[in-house]
Amino acid sequence: MAHVDVGDIVVVQADENTMIIKRVIALAGDRVRYQYNEDEGIYQLYINNRLKIEDYTKQNITRADLVTHTNSVFYEDPTDVSGYNPMASLKIGQMDNFDDDGNYVVPDGQIFVMGDNRLMSVDSKTHGGYETSKIVGVVDLIIHHDQNPSWEVIKYLFS
Repeated sequence: MAHVDVGDIVVVQADENTMIIKRVIALAGDRVRYQYNEDEGIYQLYINNRLKIEDYTKQNITRADLVTHTNSVFYEDPTDVSGYNPMASLKIGQMDNFDDDGNYVVPDGQIFVMGDNRLMSVDSKTHGGYETSKIVGVVDLIIHHDQNPSWEVIKYLFS
């Protein structure tokens, strides 16, 4: 398996029948959380207590996005200042992997991945870390479709 680092886009065998293509956000031992910024009205991603600036995501996640999302029940979080959190269902399902400060601590041998379309992506913020042994490859090249150069991935090559 090729070396994987934060920022890499990887192909992961999510289950027996599904492969996913996601961006590596954190590695084993890293602490991940979403925190609501009341002034800006958005949830911001923190890795190891540092705000992660992400210029590659499709949009910021707002409280209204979570309230009106078809799976809004997954985002309800009475411990969050807004009453919602993008990682609320993960807190319920894997509470043992959260520290006292509300950070998800990526378990040994796993990576935390998220899609760039954060609101619609099914990824680690819902399912938790993925085993590094399930990484099929690292994306080396993305060829975009002319009609939608930002988001429609046509082909990926990986090592």
